[in-house]
Amino acid sequence: FNFFKKNKQILLFLFEKEIITLDDNIIDSIFSMKLRDEYIVYFSPEIKQLIDLDKQKMIEEELAKTDFNKENRLKSDNDCYLGNLIRYDIIDDFISHVTQTNVSLSKTTIKPSIYETNTFLIKNKESTLIEYAAFFGSIQIFNYLRMNNVKLLPSLWLYAIHGKNAEIIHLLVENHIEPVDKTYNECLKESIKCHHNEIASFIQTNFLKETQNSYDNNIYSYAFHYHNYSFFPTDFTDKFSFFYLCQYNYFYLVKLLCNTQRININDTIIFFHELLMKFQNK
Repeated sequence: FNFFKKNKQILLFLFEKEIITLDDNIIDSIFSMKLRDEYIVYFSPEIKQLIDLDKQKMIEEELAKTDFNKENRLKSDNDCYLGNLIRYDIIDDFISHVTQTNVSLSKTTIKPSIYETNTFLIKNKESTLIEYAAFFGSIQIFNYLRMNNVKLLPSLWLYAIHGKNAEIIHLLVENHIEPVDKTYNECLKESIKCHHNEIASFIQTNFLKETQNSYDNNIYSYAFHYHNYSFFPTDFTDKFSFFYLCQYNYFYLVKLLCNTQRININDTIIFFHELLMKFQNK
């Protein structure tokens, strides 16, 4: 449960297949979570018969605020109609819907949904229509919004990286739209995190002006953190790489390097002390 508690879809699968038993400890964990209300609604069919009357009443109160549908959980996406049209780039129905309902193309947002399982969309809560289109690489709807005077904003870069649509990325470049982080480090990090390696290489080649020496912000730190082996260094003996291997639990690689005696442990310990002092000074 602790491994997968940030992913409701995986937890649901584990509960349904009885790989994890929904016991009192897990129920207590759910009720103490930061997103408690969302989780108790999402898993209400599973936990209602296992809890006391006070907690059952709490769940009923939360259910009354939503249009919860047990079957919608299996879709693992926002359940709103407009969002569905954008996800599948259904341009004709999208135009018809926004015309008939007089939707504001620039101000309307996709509201949060308990069925959403993508951590990026959950974190950003409400996305504009064009951000949502960029996230799913829905180029037809993206271009329709753009041609109808919806502005291209810096926030679109991270959404477009998730969407992995090269045409949308190039439109941002051609229109001179820079990301919020003008160093492009955040864009590089997000593309490596998503394992969208062609975009990461494109950003690295075209926008990173110099090699980053920061321990936290460089291509190797992102590669080790998100297990993107395409961007691993060819030489693991420098102090940064060895520390990343330790930090992100690459046990066998650490053991291998220590056994080959290519690592000077004393230098590494000195480096760790310097790094610790640096963080404390912050």
